Amino acid sequence: DWRVIEKSRKAEDVKTLDMKAPVVIKPASGGSSLGVTICKKDEEISPAIDLAFDSGDRVLVENFVDGTLIAVGIIGDKTAPVIEIETNAQFYDYKSKYTSGGSTYHIPARLAPAILEKVKEMALAIHKAIGVVGMSRSEFIVDKSGTGWFLELNTIPGLTGTSLLPKAAKKMGLPFDDLVLHIINEAL
Repeated sequence: DWRVIEKSRKAEDVKTLDMKAPVVIKPASGGSSLGVTICKKDEEISPAIDLAFDSGDRVLVENFVDGTLIAVGIIGDKTAPVIEIETNAQFYDYKSKYTSGGSTYHIPARLAPAILEKVKEMALAIHKAIGVVGMSRSEFIVDKSGTGWFLELNTIPGLTGTSLLPKAAKKMGLPFDDLVLHIINEAL
């Protein structure tokens, strides 16, 4: 479950917010987990909304789902191996993403093959439904029952030394330079 809070209607939207902790508060746009807060107590929600508004005019409030964080890259019309993300932080935050050693990655993810196939199908369907050309990366949480919960789609995934899409491409046999050429060719 999720809700959108508009900056122009903040007082009204917050007043009618019917969600209770634990929740995730995040800007509706942006990236790198900037402005994201996991609220475990109801009194943390309002300050987290204020923080998220520092990054834009719309904020998402989502139910917190406990489970395994995974990422699915799409290159062209092919799904890359699913990446399982482990971090020592409360969540996969900026520091976990961009600090060497901030996270551990398992490629492919250590989940049942049927779950991996299902999230790959979901990621590709989302990629196509949005009309993405070239590449994308979708993130999901897989809960203890094996259900994949879609978190977000990144249409401009990073290409840094710690970025996920190049790691997945490498597992597909696509070296970094070839990945970049593929992205350029898709855009032409």
